Amino acid sequence: MTTNNFTFRGNSAASYQIPQLNVGWVSNLQPHDTSVSASGPIEFSWNAVDGASSYTVDIRDRNNNPFYKSSELNGTRFSWRDLRGNQDNNNGVAVRSEETYYYLIAATLNRSSTSIDGPTVSSGGTALAKFSTR
Repeated sequence: MTTNNFTFRGNSAASYQIPQLNVGWVSNLQPHDTSVSASGPIEFSWNAVDGASSYTVDIRDRNNNPFYKSSELNGTRFSWRDLRGNQDNNNGVAVRSEETYYYLIAATLNRSSTSIDGPTVSSGGTALAKFSTR
């Protein structure tokens, strides 16, 4: 990871080690690169993350606009039954056939301290996966 110059604790010459963030963990996301029915529940599943206390499913429309976000989930499965958006301009919009959607799984990590002087990493997420509807 690289950044432009920055100031840390008032010192522009300081260095700072960024804590590990499990972004894009090996997740075995399902569905992925497959077609699912737009007329029944869509079943999502993923691999667990060490130290995760909860997860959310964040679904985006084909233009990467927020479409649906689940409440916090304790397990590694989610069944989206009503197939309606709950975000921004997609609130109440039904999933349509012959569309592409993207999603990621975000994990809230149960980490209350860190071994270095700096922020505690509290969340991370997968890379985007996609599915289409039929």
